[in-house]
Amino acid sequence: QAPPAAPHAQAPRPDAAPPDVVESLHVRARNA
Repeated sequence: QAPPAAPHAQAPRPDAAPPDVVESLHVRARNA
């Protein structure tokens, strides 16, 4: 049985996503 997912687990993991995708997420968060 899997443990309850942490709140941050819903977002893509930076080490599992392409650097440009991670950067775009940071830019979007900064502009939000």
